[in-house]
Amino acid sequence: MSQAGITLDYKGVTATADDIDQSSRNTTATNDPVVGQAIDSVVAAVQSILAAERMDRRLQDCIIVEDSPAGIRAARTTGAKIIAVCGRYSREGLEKYRPHYVVDSLEDVSCKWVNRYDGLKTFAFYIYETGAGMKAK
Repeated sequence: MSQAGITLDYKGVTATADDIDQSSRNTTATNDPVVGQAIDSVVAAVQSILAAERMDRRLQDCIIVEDSPAGIRAARTTGAKIIAVCGRYSREGLEKYRPHYVVDSLEDVSCKWVNRYDGLKTFAFYIYETGAGMKAK
């Protein structure tokens, strides 16, 4: 996200597959592609839960950025808004998993603090259409 100029106040708050015990991957059953995809979805969902917990936020108040079908499937179970980023998978390949937005790259996304009507600040994401751009779902 930093490559796209997106910086967050929650410095150091990340959750990756390295944060999760994946010993289940070493079983014979994971040779089955369906089982492997199911494990990928569970790992992605746990990553989202862990990141929200580290920020002391509810998942429903979060935005999850994903670039894979397994990640999008997992994110849909959380109630968070999902931005899918094209790259390894085509726009069509990602759209069928129904993310809220699909962008060609993170360069189509920016975020900043804005003043709310009650004087408090809130963090806002902006999704811009560039080239094929984003497509809201």
